[in-house]
Amino acid sequence: MRSVSDALGDGRQIYGLDLVRFFAALLVAFYHLGFTAWARTGDPIGRLIGRPEHYPSDWPLTASGFVGVQIFFVLSGFVIAYSAERSSPYSFFVSRTRRLLPGLWICALLAAAIGVSAGLLDPQQATVRLLKSISFYPIGPYISGTIWTLSVEVSFYILVWLVLTIDGLKWTDLFAGLMAGASVLYWAVMAFHQPTNISAGSRLTQLLLLQHGLYFSMGLVLWRVARSGWSVLRILIVVLCIGGAIPQISSTTIAEGLNLVPGPRISPVEPIIVWMLAMTLMYASIRWNSVLAQRLHAFGPAIRSLGLMTYPLYLIHIHVGGVTMALLFRSGVPAVISMLGGVIASVAVAWMLASFPEPWLQRRVSRGVGSLGAILRRRLGEGSFLFRETTSVE
Repeated sequence: MRSVSDALGDGRQIYGLDLVRFFAALLVAFYHLGFTAWARTGDPIGRLIGRPEHYPSDWPLTASGFVGVQIFFVLSGFVIAYSAERSSPYSFFVSRTRRLLPGLWICALLAAAIGVSAGLLDPQQATVRLLKSISFYPIGPYISGTIWTLSVEVSFYILVWLVLTIDGLKWTDLFAGLMAGASVLYWAVMAFHQPTNISAGSRLTQLLLLQHGLYFSMGLVLWRVARSGWSVLRILIVVLCIGGAIPQISSTTIAEGLNLVPGPRISPVEPIIVWMLAMTLMYASIRWNSVLAQRLHAFGPAIRSLGLMTYPLYLIHIHVGGVTMALLFRSGVPAVISMLGGVIASVAVAWMLASFPEPWLQRRVSRGVGSLGAILRRRLGEGSFLFRETTSVE
């Protein structure tokens, strides 16, 4: 299995990206375990806890943790661009299938088992949600509340795959600019026509990347900057993405602030600051990676492990961490300690999944799609667009 840094074209580890990725996963975990479980009415983990109003839900960082998703989308744009370089459309399909499916299958099955055992779902509900989850069905509800983002990721992958079929990575700046422009225009129209209800949006606009395309564009541009430096167009795209991120994060703040118990309120200021900090760290990690490599080389394997476990951590923390937290709290453990125990349990399980069953299943998925590729090569020939590597981008 490859971590974020292992996907880079030159094979060097970019330590900061794995650390930012792990930080983003922790943000989302703390948000669900440290805020919504206690502050949102009707939250399933909150029902297990039983006393949501007794938790200090106004912690700014905990309440702002949803912005980890926006950080993930930027990281995805960066890493996917690196993995797509010198790839054929089919090899790109293989790499994405190998990366997404095994972890999703394992984590979704675990979440379903925990959900039924803890009484969060009945077996019929769990089965339907499980099937939707493992098949990337575009409409929820899913077995875990975090899985909705995977279909958005797949929409981006499909766009990149289409670009690869026409050897279009050399037009990455144009591609990123158009996607960012469409996304920013969407949020501008939403703010102008629905200033009091900017959180409105449909699942279709998510899947069309109108809501989140600006984040993938930001990652694409950072990749181009890493490859060949800044240009006027790239600066303009970054400014456009930052300008669009402000209303997007603000609208998410409004949506996430609905249905809360009396007291806690979410401000858009903190998540915007956290996102900007993460973007700064990403750029610094790319720009000064050689310095970080010298200072952190001894910790390279540990940092890589953090990068590897972020995917399962993102997928299982609600069930593993939530049930652990509820058990501790109902046993008399203080709320904060119970929450930290839930996060620690999630990290531990994520590490085990990333170390053992996920790599095992990845190898088998790789063999399966590899066999399919061999059949397609024989029938379509080596000259097919599916097996034509894209031109190197400088």
